[in-house]
Order: sequence, then C-alpha cells, then structure tokens
Amino acid sequence: MRGVVELALDGADAAVALGGLSWGAYRVEDAHVDAVISGNAVTAEGKAFGDRLRLEATGSLDGARPFDAVATLDALDLSPFLHAAGIPAELEARTTGRIRATGTVADLGGVEVDLDLDAFEATHPKWSVHADGPVKVVVGH
Repeated sequence: MRGVVELALDGADAAVALGGLSWGAYRVEDAHVDAVISGNAVTAEGKAFGDRLRLEATGSLDGARPFDAVATLDALDLSPFLHAAGIPAELEARTTGRIRATGTVADLGGVEVDLDLDAFEATHPKWSVHADGPVKVVVGH
C-alpha cells in the first residue's frame, strides 16, 4: 500500500495522516485516514470515495491488540473492489449499510464481522440481483 504520510509526535502521543492511497494498480485519490496513538490507545477516522465510505476504529497496542472498526457505506460502488479482485468488468454492484469488525490483531482468523446492509444491488448484462429488505450477515469463528 502506498500513500502520502504525515506524522506528528508529542511525547508518548502520535498523530498519523494518510492520503491518496494505492494498492498495486488500484488508487483511491480522495482517501484520507487520520489516526492518533495516545499511550497504547489507537483511534482512527477515515473517508474515501467522496465520503461514500467512512471509517471509525479504536484499538490498543497492548497484549493481543484488540480493535473495533466500523465502516459506513453510502450508496458505495463496489465495482472497483470486485474488478481489482479479478471479477469481470461486466459486473457492477452498489450498497448502503454498515460493516463492523471486532477482534484482535493477534488472532485475525477469529475476527467477527457484522454486516448490515440497508440496500444492495448487483447487475450483469445477463442478470441482476437486489435486496428487497435489509440484509444482515454475521461471520464469527
């Protein structure tokens, strides 16, 4: 991952700002994440895609490094993520909702993901799918 990083140190505290993020050939020019480390506590807020994706996260650098992160999606076009993952360009998808991930960095396989979508639609030249009501998916181990 690449981006512009700004770092400010104040004793045991640090503030980090990331902007213009990229991962391989995929770029998110308007992505911005602000993180603050105070002692062992970490907080972060970010946004991208014209504020259609917003992120809030808290965590700790102690022990197993627990975290709680929430992403809010506002009619977010998922197509760039799908295409970057190798899904054919004919598929388009858009969603509105919230994704929450909780767990520890020490056990990423045990992270619980709670997905609440208020709206979802996917289209392809040969078919389309949409949710008539809210969609909830919980993945836990």
